[in-house]
Amino acid sequence: MNILNLSIPEIKKLHLYREWQVGDIGKVLNVYVFFLAYPFISIGNSLSFYIFLVLLFLLNRKGESSLASFRYPKAWLFILFGLIATGSTLFSPLNLTTDTTLPSLKIVLQLAYWIFLVMFLNLHAPKMNFYKVCQYLTIGTWMLVAQYFFFNSIRHLPLIVSSNRNSMVFTMLALVPFHVYFLHKRFGIKVVWPYLGFAIFVMLASEGRAGAILILLQSFLIASLWLHKRFQFLAKFFFFGTLLTFAFLSSERNRMALGHSLSSLSPRVAEFIEGQGQAGDLAKDESWLTRRLMIEKGKEIIETYPLFGIGLLNFGVYEARLSSLWSKEYVALQDEKDPLAHFNRASSHNSYIEIWAETGYIGLCCFILILFFPLAYFIKKLLFGRLGFEDLPLISLFTICLHFYVISTITSALSWFI
Repeated sequence: MNILNLSIPEIKKLHLYREWQVGDIGKVLNVYVFFLAYPFISIGNSLSFYIFLVLLFLLNRKGESSLASFRYPKAWLFILFGLIATGSTLFSPLNLTTDTTLPSLKIVLQLAYWIFLVMFLNLHAPKMNFYKVCQYLTIGTWMLVAQYFFFNSIRHLPLIVSSNRNSMVFTMLALVPFHVYFLHKRFGIKVVWPYLGFAIFVMLASEGRAGAILILLQSFLIASLWLHKRFQFLAKFFFFGTLLTFAFLSSERNRMALGHSLSSLSPRVAEFIEGQGQAGDLAKDESWLTRRLMIEKGKEIIETYPLFGIGLLNFGVYEARLSSLWSKEYVALQDEKDPLAHFNRASSHNSYIEIWAETGYIGLCCFILILFFPLAYFIKKLLFGRLGFEDLPLISLFTICLHFYVISTITSALSWFI
């Protein structure tokens, strides 16, 4: 390319592209995604939020208005959801256990940030150095994993955010496809297979049951990218393999043997397979029972506030009756000192129930529409065996959408980033 033959606007555009690839904008973006994956510092808000403001400042300084993000074609859908959620939050009901004025203002500002982040990334994605982004996401994720397993005692230090199992499992499920992109580009396919095995091992070691199942599904989808010519065979193999697995586990002797072999690595998964202990007997599994109870709380809320819900972050401070808590099926949850107060303060443990209860039917429909378009595109490519290397982010989105059913994590920048 001869730069002398370019017009002034074309030269500016080329310079800005270079800034995204190797210049200051690209460097700040890399730092941003690192702290998105590893949010271990909070100063009133996550550190990534402040870095994003720096990124916007640099972008405007280089001559590209950040308001251009509103040119994203589906921006109206995100803006509509934002307006619905903001309205339901600012006009939340009075029967809450605590004053939510300041938290409501904070979550509205954060929601504006998350929605703007979506539009910003979709507009500027073609200019980004995706390889470097994936590299820093990989480094950030493994810093988070290391803190969870080895250094979580630092959570007692000022400004340090704890790395709990749910956040670590969600981050892994959200970002492993990005890790695969980086590792394949850097080292080739020979590293991808053992890495997926290692990711499965880490998930089992975390004792996350849903995470262990979803990382297996995600690994299968990732593997299909290199085996797409045999995808029909793999799909049939996966289908019949699932049937054989269920047939194998239908035998109590087989379940006990498999559970015993996994007991040293992941006791909760072993109990789940054996059908024993707190994790295996669902009538005693407090985690499972709490999730069921929170679904009932969501239904109770929506019966009273069907259209717009009770406002963001208000699920855990809403005073529900929870009449079923005293039934026989929830006897394992009745040992708390004050069960009603305890479970009214509990997380929804389900992002869809949370969105439904907090933004009503209108907000939930809008949120589902946001997810529908990329997921429909992904499923269409999946069914026809046309998934490619460029679809790794879609595999990530598909996985976390499944994980949303067992975790409340929609109020995080990483969810909106994906």
